[in-house]
Amino acid sequence: MLTLNLSGHQSTILPANKPDHPMTLYEELVKAGCEVGNHESDLHVMCSEKAETIILYHCLLPDSVWTYSQFRSNIDGKLWYEIPFAYDPHFTRFKHGK
Repeated sequence: MLTLNLSGHQSTILPANKPDHPMTLYEELVKAGCEVGNHESDLHVMCSEKAETIILYHCLLPDSVWTYSQFRSNIDGKLWYEIPFAYDPHFTRFKHGK
């Protein structure tokens, strides 16, 4: 369990991943109902407190390699997070030769 203070709000994170079958960052964001998109292998997630909590949790895990940044979409004008190389379906597609 991890407790974070985000923008003055305290959030407690209970990891959804189990030791026998850990969820990826992408899987956890999708399961939580966060709006996701991508550009090639980069995962895009609409900014929200829920998304930020999940992303920060994964970034703070031991051996984490995740970094993220924010950008404003030219399409919808909203703030999104970008996490390089975190869009799982991109890699699954190549793994299966598609």
